[in-house]
Amino acid sequence: MRGSPRKREAGEDFYLLGKIAKVAPLLRASGPVVRLRSRSSDRTPFGTGAGVARELASGEQLFYAPGCFYALGRFVACIDACAEHASVERFQSDNGGLDVQEWEAVSTPIFGAGGRETFEAASRQASSPAARRVRLHEWFDAFRTLKFIHALRNHVWPSLPWAEALARAPFACATESTSSPFVAERRWFAEHESAGPNAFGPASFGQVTMHRPSR
Repeated sequence: MRGSPRKREAGEDFYLLGKIAKVAPLLRASGPVVRLRSRSSDRTPFGTGAGVARELASGEQLFYAPGCFYALGRFVACIDACAEHASVERFQSDNGGLDVQEWEAVSTPIFGAGGRETFEAASRQASSPAARRVRLHEWFDAFRTLKFIHALRNHVWPSLPWAEALARAPFACATESTSSPFVAERRWFAEHESAGPNAFGPASFGQVTMHRPSR
C-alpha cells in the first residue's frame, strides 16, 4: 500500500512524498537552497510546466486566495480537537470549523467515496489521543489537502492576481518591492519557514513511538 506510486502522468514527487510522510518524518534540508527554474511544458496534463504554460497564455499570475488557507487552518485545528476528545459528532456539528458554504464545498470531495467512513474509523479506533492524531493526519493527507484547497477555489474562494492575494493576506509581509515581483515576499516566507519545525508529517508527531523494522 505504501510502496512507490504506480506510474503517473505527473506529480510523481507529490504522491511519493505523501506516502513517505506516513512512515517517516519529512526533514527540512540543511544544505544549500536549490532554486528551481520554471518552464513552459505540454508534456504533462498538470503541474509546474502546464501551469506556466497557462499563465503565459492568459497573461495572468494567479494565486490561491488567502481564504482557502484560513479555512484550512480552522479545519486542521478542528481535526486536532477531534483527536484530543474523540468527538466525531462535535466535529461534524461544527462543520469541521468551516462556515456553511465552505463545508458544503469540501464535504463531497473530502468525505465522499468512503472518506467519511475512514475518518470515523481513524478517530474511534485509536488507543490514545496521540495515536488518534497520527491516524487523522494520515487520513487528511497531502492529496486530501489539495482536494480541500481546490474545492474551496472552485466554489468559494476563487484565485486572485498575485498582488491582490498578498494584499488580502495579513499573515504575509507588507512589502513594496521595486525589483522582480515576489523577491521580497519569497525571502520573508523563507525566513519564517526556517523558524518552524525541522520535521513534518504524521510520522513526525513526537507523542507516538514509531516502530521501525529491524535491518
